[in-house]
Amino acid sequence: MPTGGGALGVVTIVLGLYVVNLPHLGGWKEPLRSLRLPSSRWALAAGGCISFYTIIDKVGIGYVEPLLYTYLALCMTVGLLTPGTLRTVGWGGLQIELGYSRFNSVVAGFTTLAAYAIVLYAMQNGTPASYAGAVREVSVVLGAAIGIFVLKEKGTAMRLAGALLVAGGVIAIKFLG
Repeated sequence: MPTGGGALGVVTIVLGLYVVNLPHLGGWKEPLRSLRLPSSRWALAAGGCISFYTIIDKVGIGYVEPLLYTYLALCMTVGLLTPGTLRTVGWGGLQIELGYSRFNSVVAGFTTLAAYAIVLYAMQNGTPASYAGAVREVSVVLGAAIGIFVLKEKGTAMRLAGALLVAGGVIAIKFLG
């Protein structure tokens, strides 16, 4: 169960995620209006799935070591997604993607698995699932920094403010949670 300070940190992270999506300071309703778009609804569904599988992960690592759990999750994912992928793009499509990405997608896959395993180990060592799920959003801080400083994206003030709120929430969880 989160402490009051930990809950404050989680709420601050959620607020930061909302602020990152604001087009400007006065556009507080815009992220809600964007839910009319299928892309926004899919993103929200993805967030719900992450929350759901974090709960499943917390239970799962009670029975199996995190590294083995990560391996089993990978095997299940590959087993479930490969037939549909092959049906959609075929072996040729996969070869074209690997040639185009020069195996960057493979590296991204392994780093994603490593991050997943780290979160599982953190939960196994006592980090509450609610904190682990919220702190995963520190990627928003990194994404905002890359968007602002590398990709020169617009709306930098709101993205920076949202990223700072996310970082503040993570700090609150660390020191108050």
